[in-house]
Amino acid sequence: MSTELVMIFAIAVESGLIVWSARVSVFALRGRVIAMNMILIALFAPLLMEIGGHVSNIGNVFYAAAVAGQCVILERYGVAAAHRSVTMIYGTVVALFLLVWTVLRFPVVDGDEYMAAAHLLLARSPDVLVASFAAFALGQGVLIRVWETVRPRAPFAVAALLASCACQAVDTPVFFIAAFWRTHAVSWIADAMAVGFLLKCGLAVALMPAVLVAVMCGRRGRVVTLG
Repeated sequence: MSTELVMIFAIAVESGLIVWSARVSVFALRGRVIAMNMILIALFAPLLMEIGGHVSNIGNVFYAAAVAGQCVILERYGVAAAHRSVTMIYGTVVALFLLVWTVLRFPVVDGDEYMAAAHLLLARSPDVLVASFAAFALGQGVLIRVWETVRPRAPFAVAALLASCACQAVDTPVFFIAAFWRTHAVSWIADAMAVGFLLKCGLAVALMPAVLVAVMCGRRGRVVTLG
C-alpha cells in the first residue's frame, strides 16, 4: 500500500476520532485525541517513511492530530483547558513508560517475544521521549500564544491554521534535532525537518473539516461562534 493511501486512511481515522471525542467532553478530547497520539509518537516516531521522494517520520501524522485536538479545546473550552491538556499529556506518557518498566521487573515463565518488544521500546525511546516532551511543551506554548493573539481578530479556521503552523514551526526543529542527532547527519535532519513541517501544515488543512465539525457539534451547552 502506498504512503499516500495510508495517509488518507490515517486522516480519515483521526478526523473521525476528533469529531467523536468532541461530542463527549474535553476529557475525551484529551485522552482519545491528544494523549493517544502523543503515546503513538513515543512508540513509533523513530519509524521513517518516504513521501514525495523525501524521508520523514511517521509521528508527523500523530502530532498534527494532537494539535488539531488542542484547537478544538481552545475554541470550546478556553486557554486554561488547553494548558491543563499539556500537563495531563506529560503525566500520561510518563505513566506509560513507568508501567512498561514495571512489567519488565516481573519474573515470567513465557512471553519472551512480548518482553523483548518491551525492552526494545525502553531501549530506543529515551531520545524520542525527551524530544517529544520538549517539542510538545514549546510548540503548545506557541500554539496557545498565537491563538490568544489571532483569535479575537480572525475567524476560527484562520486562527486555528495560523496557530497550528506557528506551533509546527517550533515543534518540528526541536523534535527532529533532539530525536535524531545521534543517528543521522545534519543534512538529513534539515531535509526531514522541512518535509515534516510542510507535511504537518498540510495535515492541519486536511483535518480542518473535522475540527470545524467538532467545534459545532459539541453537546456541552456552550454557545460556539466560528466568526
